[in-house]
Amino acid sequence: MQEVETSYPSDKSPLIRVLRLFSVLLPGEYLKTAFYLNFIDLPRRLIRQALFSFYRYDHVYAVLKEFAKHCAEPFSVLEFGTSDGYSFIKLLYATRYLKLTDRVIVHTFDSFEGMPTAVDVTDKEWTSGDDWRTGQLAGQATGNH
Repeated sequence: MQEVETSYPSDKSPLIRVLRLFSVLLPGEYLKTAFYLNFIDLPRRLIRQALFSFYRYDHVYAVLKEFAKHCAEPFSVLEFGTSDGYSFIKLLYATRYLKLTDRVIVHTFDSFEGMPTAVDVTDKEWTSGDDWRTGQLAGQATGNH
């Protein structure tokens, strides 16, 4: 059998050996699943949440960097629901830092009225039951709009 060459490192984490050891020691798939969910998955999710939930703008930086790298043409970023302008300012700082001010135009839009009245069943949040209320998330108009 010929070995397939991969583009990712094949050196496995030593933790894989530890997991395999627990797999041998724990009888039954139920206990293995319980071990994984409580001692691997849960701590990993908690660490991920602690590291990334405080600042939810990383994806925007990643998109700007990607466009800067692969797109030579000017492009626009559209933000709907500007509210108090916090993320708009972050966008402007990011375009300046990434030296994209000559290529990126940032457009922001907001009625400052908040969420509209739900008019259809598709406006309902089915998974969490956290439906919006009319006027919720209304922005603060500070200046001309």
